[in-house]
Amino acid sequence: MDHYIFSNILKQVYSDIGIDTEFTPLPSARSLVNANRGITDGEIARIKGLNKLYKDLIQVPIPIMTSGIYALSLKKLPIKSWQDVSKYSVAYRRGIQIIKKEIDKYQIQSGVVSKDLDLIHFLLRGRADIILQDKGLAISSMAKIRDKGMSISGIQFIEPPLTD
Repeated sequence: MDHYIFSNILKQVYSDIGIDTEFTPLPSARSLVNANRGITDGEIARIKGLNKLYKDLIQVPIPIMTSGIYALSLKKLPIKSWQDVSKYSVAYRRGIQIIKKEIDKYQIQSGVVSKDLDLIHFLLRGRADIILQDKGLAISSMAKIRDKGMSISGIQFIEPPLTD
């Protein structure tokens, strides 16, 4: 699920209780810094525990949705951990901080793309064994590709997710 969907749901919810809202999409890292500094009022669709890194953010205890970072591949691969990921050629979308952190931690060689759709194309064209992506964003991107008449056949989410 992408931020467009979240923002529309939250606009309606806040409107129902008399609060006007405005959502401004920003690159991931800048969005977090702005919220942490009080430039913006908050964040949506973030992973659990980010408030440990960004001390001025307060995590709302009730999630609006749950997801996870998954490895996606065109074949079934035995991936259960970030250490397993390091055995394959990998790509991910720039700006997803949790993926970047784990890529750096495990010194995983990787390709980086700027757009979610490009990431799916990267996999379909065989430029990586696996791609790393939030499940909701991957589903949204695959739907857009399918709607353009292109095949997404064979793409599979490898269970379990690398992060919840």
